[in-house]
Amino acid sequence: MFWRWGGGEGARGSRLRRAKMSALCEAAAAGDDAKVASLLGSGADAKAVDGEGRTPVMLASKHGHIAALRTLLGSAAGKATVDVADKDGGTAVMTAAIHNELACLDELIAAGAKVDLEDSDKWTALQFAVCAGHAQAAAKLVEAGAHPAHKNKDGDTAHSLADKHGYTEALRALGVHSF
Repeated sequence: MFWRWGGGEGARGSRLRRAKMSALCEAAAAGDDAKVASLLGSGADAKAVDGEGRTPVMLASKHGHIAALRTLLGSAAGKATVDVADKDGGTAVMTAAIHNELACLDELIAAGAKVDLEDSDKWTALQFAVCAGHAQAAAKLVEAGAHPAHKNKDGDTAHSLADKHGYTEALRALGVHSF
């Protein structure tokens, strides 16, 4: 479910997770673009992950750190991780969609990220965006080729999720005009 993307583990859990991060993951999560650039220039592993399996690209996307994300995507190693999945199957596009980080979503799409990848529950970025009520993110994903008819493991589509939650703007983003 998309709830795992929201954090909420409290200060202690957050500190423990940060302690397991590589310096590059930490810099990306903090949005420290200069440190990201320096670490990449020093040969830091752009494929390094935190304790949840999230890459620096995912962490920058989650927190809306567009400059750090651009720096990561500007490196061959960072761009190569654009579709890498965490241990639950989540991708950077899913992360940006659930957190409604529209500029990050644009950058990821421009970098060639696949918009219809599935997580371990067969959810796509579009389903995450719609379920969270993020109509603009949903519209960007549809424009980039996301398939609204894709069914997750529970048989829900983006349309059925938007309808179930009463998100009329998300329905409009999916091209549904009568509800």
